[in-house]
Amino acid sequence: MRLKEGIHKDLGKFNYIDKETIITPFFTNEYCDYLIKLFDDFGWEIDGQGNYDTYLHKIKNGKEACKDFLEIIKQKIEPEIVKNWTPAIKGRLWKYYPVPFAKKFSNKGQSELNLHVDNSLITFFIKLNDNFGGCNTVFPRQNWNTSNLKKGEMMVIPGVITHPHYTEKLEWGEKYSLIGRVSILDVRESRKHSDDIESL
Repeated sequence: MRLKEGIHKDLGKFNYIDKETIITPFFTNEYCDYLIKLFDDFGWEIDGQGNYDTYLHKIKNGKEACKDFLEIIKQKIEPEIVKNWTPAIKGRLWKYYPVPFAKKFSNKGQSELNLHVDNSLITFFIKLNDNFGGCNTVFPRQNWNTSNLKKGEMMVIPGVITHPHYTEKLEWGEKYSLIGRVSILDVRESRKHSDDIESL
């Protein structure tokens, strides 16, 4: 099944938790289950901090899935990002767009995540399952957590200073999510960072 075949029919029905947190249906429940199976079949990579992450392009037909994901984001999500935040970022969002990755929380591996901010301009977070306990992602400044986020829904947030967050300890089951990030924009496209350093 192609990723674009797993898109929810209500994608684009945006709900605002606040001015800086947008939610929309994104994947069907069936596609969420299919995606989890593909990630589990591939296996999970453990980094130096104990994170269980695996990149989308590594699973079966993953490169095609990455292209579909970016195409859907550009067509259906970018217009809302531009409308809500600023037209100044239109066309500049995808220059450093990295490959999305899946994250797994399990009592056999990573079961929680400390307070942090993402190194991104925009973060896309999709809840892939709901058969687990605890392990909500908590946003203290917004006084909100992902407990009411439905399976297959996407949350769109600024990645850096406004949205510090952590993930509570997993109580039971396993939690899966898919995360995409738009990297920080260039300070000045016309100048190299090395030019700035040399001028100091």
